[in-house]
Amino acid sequence: MDDGSPRPPVAEVGTKRSSSRARVVDRHVGAMIRERRIVLGLTQQQLADMIGVTYQQAHKYERGINRVSAGRLFEISQVLGVPVSYFFEGIEEGVGRSAGGRD
Repeated sequence: MDDGSPRPPVAEVGTKRSSSRARVVDRHVGAMIRERRIVLGLTQQQLADMIGVTYQQAHKYERGINRVSAGRLFEISQVLGVPVSYFFEGIEEGVGRSAGGRD
């Protein structure tokens, strides 16, 4: 029965482990964005302007605080002159196994 009172969000099975893995991936992708930006001699503001976000958003992407969407990552890859796969290089070392847990 629904009495109209707010309900807490329902936890999904296995979210703690997968969300921990997701955070590791988010931080890794952000670090790779930062690394490439620095190699190209760009400031966070310049990168932000090139991809159409605020300086604060670019900073959050680089720190792994905010997740980068697939479309945005594609745009970043174009601006930084690397394939999307560049941002995932070396990720297996940080995660241990692939995101799906398959071999």
